[in-house]
Amino acid sequence: MEDVCTLLHDSGLGHSFWAEAAAYSVETRNLITARRHPGKIPLESFSGKRQDVSHLCAFGAKCWAKIPVVNGHQVTGGSKLDHHSVECRFLGYATGCGNYKVQDISSLRVFVSHDLIFEEGQSHRTTPTVGENNTLMPLFDVLKNLNSDTVDDNKTPDHNCDETNDQTNTSTSEHVENIDHENPDDHQKVTIIPVKSTDKPRRSTRIPQPSKAILQSKEYQRCEGAGQAEGQEWATGRRPQASPAIDGTSVEQSDYIACLSETKASHNIPRSYRHAMATDPDRWMIPMDVEMNTLKTKDTWDLVKPPAGANVMDSMWVYDIKWDGKGNRIKDKARLIGKGYTQQLGVDYNETWAGVTRLESVRITAAIAAKNNLRLWCIDFVGAYLNSLTKEDIYMKQPKGFIEPGLEDHVCKLVHTIYGTMQGTHDWYETLTETYNKLGYTTSRADPCVRYKQEDNDYTITDTYTDDVFGASTTEGEVERRKSEMGRE
Repeated sequence: MEDVCTLLHDSGLGHSFWAEAAAYSVETRNLITARRHPGKIPLESFSGKRQDVSHLCAFGAKCWAKIPVVNGHQVTGGSKLDHHSVECRFLGYATGCGNYKVQDISSLRVFVSHDLIFEEGQSHRTTPTVGENNTLMPLFDVLKNLNSDTVDDNKTPDHNCDETNDQTNTSTSEHVENIDHENPDDHQKVTIIPVKSTDKPRRSTRIPQPSKAILQSKEYQRCEGAGQAEGQEWATGRRPQASPAIDGTSVEQSDYIACLSETKASHNIPRSYRHAMATDPDRWMIPMDVEMNTLKTKDTWDLVKPPAGANVMDSMWVYDIKWDGKGNRIKDKARLIGKGYTQQLGVDYNETWAGVTRLESVRITAAIAAKNNLRLWCIDFVGAYLNSLTKEDIYMKQPKGFIEPGLEDHVCKLVHTIYGTMQGTHDWYETLTETYNKLGYTTSRADPCVRYKQEDNDYTITDTYTDDVFGASTTEGEVERRKSEMGRE
């Protein structure tokens, strides 16, 4: 109950929130070490797993809950010009990962939100901390003595007092004179009790150290000054004047010849299916046929009649040009993607997250490879999303330019997820995880996208970033075995 009273008093909430304060107290006490297990917190001892405390916030803190947007409109009925969040008060943690229980300050409605921005402000303390202004103003007690007949003017100020005491006596005398002028007929005398300050201000003996940003700024200024003295371009800001390629004094203006080189910018990449058919249909129909053959080979969808009230997603074609390292064009590419932004949460998609490895994990893998002389390799899954099965019923319109004759009223019911769908990355992550488990890989507890496999004296470490795999193996034979088994699966 002491925790409940403290939380309610510190947050300024009423007694009606005692249940939320108690739940918050239990939640935080499970994340604090106890006497019986000084090296572990109770929740870690119970579950056997390390706990994350980054979600902890002060009880009753001010926060802003984001209003969900579906199909470009707020669920509350507001437009895109209205406020995107509401001001709330934090009341504790709700069930589920990353869910918070908050109260709308304006409507006093209590609800659960996942997307919050906290504004905890300054903490409440009963005593000031080091560095805060804790100097007390001097107090002057002016007492009227009805029994005395004369003012005690015999007391002279101490010559050893500091400047602060002199200012104090001066201000006190001025105050007494003002009293005498206001009440000239008042013959009652005033006794002044001076207050002497015994505590001198303490000065810190710590030598101030410049910050890292200041040191970097001074280093840059030093380098810039040296560069300006040497006349370097980056320091002076002057650009060298380009010499003319053609001498204007020797030839006439009509003799100039402009040579245009073939670059990436000179190639016109269609922005849509209509644009491709209007510019060069023969050229772009070739990669579109290749894409459709790939989709049909993998049995990506079935043509069915849409059920009543079903959410039918639209699709679009995306075009690009593949280049080699020297800037030469290799081939044209076309890909069919779904307009996932037209899907509805809870109807044709649920989870949308995907697993990507941390950059620190890639660096550690490269460091291990350099230390143990491992072979580095990488692979990219072609049409990765087409290898995962859908869990929800997703209906999509037939691709433009490839509508089946006689089945114009049919739609595509996706069997495999395609690029552009909301759950495409999540379904592919689950499919790849099942493949890794089937092949006997061990998943790292620090990073779920880092996996390890050992057979005899050879071993392999892989880092997965969506559909790209970065690996390190002991021998070349180990590299070929791991690549081939992933390709078969």
